[in-house]
Amino acid sequence: MPDSLSDQYADLLTGSYDCVDRIVLNAYFRMGHDPGGFRLWWRALSGSDETLDNTHLMRMAGRFSRRVRGYAKAQCIPVVDCPVGERKHELAEEYLAKTKITQGLFLILVGRAQAPVWDVGINHHLERKKPYVNHYSFHILDPEWGHITIKISGHPPFPAQVMLNGHEYVACQARKSGISFTKEGNCFTHISDAAGLAKIADTLSEPRTVGRLSQACERWTYTACLCFALDHGRAEAERVSLPVLELPGGVQPQPDVRNRRRPQARFSMLGDELWRSFPTSYILRDTMSTKLCLTTVLAAFAGLAIAAQAPNSVALSVKETTGIRRYGYPVGVRVPFPQGALASAANTRLVLNGTEVSAQYTDEDKWPDGSVQWLAVDFNATIGPNESQTYQLEYGLEVKPGSPPRGLTVTEGRDAIQVGNVRFSKSDAPLVLSVKYRNEDLAIIGSSFTIADAAGKLFDFKSTERPKLDILKRGPLYVVLRYTGRLAVDSSYSAPFVVTVEMPNSKSWIKVTAKVDDPGKRLREISYKTALSLGPLPWVWDFGTDRWSYGSIRNQSDSVLLTETMKAPGTVNWQLSSGPKGMEQAYEVGGMGHRSQMIRWGHIQDGKEVIAFAVDGNPDLPGRYQFALDGEGGTSIRFTAARPGAQHQLTIYEHFVASPVQIGAVTSPTSMLSPLVATCDAKQFLLSRVRVLTNSKKWP
Repeated sequence: MPDSLSDQYADLLTGSYDCVDRIVLNAYFRMGHDPGGFRLWWRALSGSDETLDNTHLMRMAGRFSRRVRGYAKAQCIPVVDCPVGERKHELAEEYLAKTKITQGLFLILVGRAQAPVWDVGINHHLERKKPYVNHYSFHILDPEWGHITIKISGHPPFPAQVMLNGHEYVACQARKSGISFTKEGNCFTHISDAAGLAKIADTLSEPRTVGRLSQACERWTYTACLCFALDHGRAEAERVSLPVLELPGGVQPQPDVRNRRRPQARFSMLGDELWRSFPTSYILRDTMSTKLCLTTVLAAFAGLAIAAQAPNSVALSVKETTGIRRYGYPVGVRVPFPQGALASAANTRLVLNGTEVSAQYTDEDKWPDGSVQWLAVDFNATIGPNESQTYQLEYGLEVKPGSPPRGLTVTEGRDAIQVGNVRFSKSDAPLVLSVKYRNEDLAIIGSSFTIADAAGKLFDFKSTERPKLDILKRGPLYVVLRYTGRLAVDSSYSAPFVVTVEMPNSKSWIKVTAKVDDPGKRLREISYKTALSLGPLPWVWDFGTDRWSYGSIRNQSDSVLLTETMKAPGTVNWQLSSGPKGMEQAYEVGGMGHRSQMIRWGHIQDGKEVIAFAVDGNPDLPGRYQFALDGEGGTSIRFTAARPGAQHQLTIYEHFVASPVQIGAVTSPTSMLSPLVATCDAKQFLLSRVRVLTNSKKWP
């Protein structure tokens, strides 16, 4: 829409065009502006921290200055030291008017301005300062954009600004299109084809402009500026461009991601090509009309013999290996980070096929500088039988996750902790105080672990002192509680124990793991007991034998026992007994010399609810395993080792679902005991200099 000034002088105008005026892109080496990131880059550059001091940093700045001046002298390019107050753009226009160069660097102006630098103290401690240092303004004639200025600090981490002019771009494109014109500064005083010029100006508002800006930055930032900074041998780098153009009316094109090779800088007078991979970001600072935002990240860490992956992104793989479709299945994976690479867990986002996935992020360990070393990522995956999915974990200061997911909440009371519909004790025994499902109590007396010595004497998991309770994860997608204490066996012997409780938000199950260290090898049996409150009898039970054994409990005195004896991995004899409690008789047997897998799960149900239970923890350790159910709601799972051991462990799953149970669906114990396999890209472990995890964390 014409403005009032245009209306007033309409008879003097031959046309109009809408054009971006001044474009300033702030360019910076992202890692170099963080103390941990700069230290990592320096180690990769020089091999250690030994040379990280003010002397070597000043030498690098000195070499930059000498090389710039030496190259300019050899190529007859003027270098002008500008005093304070010098109007550098006017000086550049004077040189531009008389230069014979039609493409490339034609002038270098040197002036002092503030810039971030690192001051190295005792023990190579890094402190950020902003003194006045020399900046070098490289004035370049570009075939697409005309006059470009790149102003760069001569001190590491070499922050820079790339300055362009939209009118210069329009003029260059008009010449290519055969449109004649005269121009004074930014003003076109004569145009042979005003409509054609307006169409050219309109292209600056197209998504393709981001790519053109990226190409211009790539053409000159490295080959005419940063090449003077480093003096190591050739190092190729992968480039990933993530352009985003904000158009009028809220139209937002999707990011276009392409991998290309960056052309190398060749300066014969400097000997070897000076490339060390320089991860750099360009972000628009100011424009006159069209809003434009460009982010170009060049990702490759200097000196690391690792193929570069997408910058600020880690690939996480999820595989289904059991042949069961999963809906909203809990997945967890731990991701390592180099020191200084991730400031906070709040600067992460999980993406699948371009769409953000709700996730929970927990910083489990930190580096000495406070940055994240290990990040736990919890999310829910829907995946088909034997399928694989690849997620991208994006991270960085500019990354912000979407709205937090809804799920479990943790409420602490004086004596108990409420997690969803489950109440846990703040002491060690009983552990689970109550469980509600559909607003009905299912476990009201409590659940707890016990352990027995070789003589059969039982000990509750009661600590000799008040146990320590840690809430490792507070949800909303996954909650983890950990109890630690010491179990008193007698006045002269105690054994340390750890009990871990895990709950996902997407499934109504509880996973409880108990570990006891027994260096004296005095303990033999570990068990888990739960008192259930089900509806009226009869109750139906089943176990996961190869025959799908099942039966019913009709009276309070009824009991059923499944006893398994493993003499060697893969060889299990089992017996199913039922009858009055204490007088059970053999009901079914299996194994008997044949190779058989351990029976690890079962169900008990009334007319409305079902409790699925499963055991994990010692699946290949010889000994005796026993499941016990009775008509009073008592359930227990116990393991008695065949030989004394220095550690005892038992992991129990209890899943509360509606009746009837969908056999083979995600609610089945088979699915519960067969977690999705989640792994982090091995390259991330190398970048972080930590050991690669060969097995994924188990999630129920």
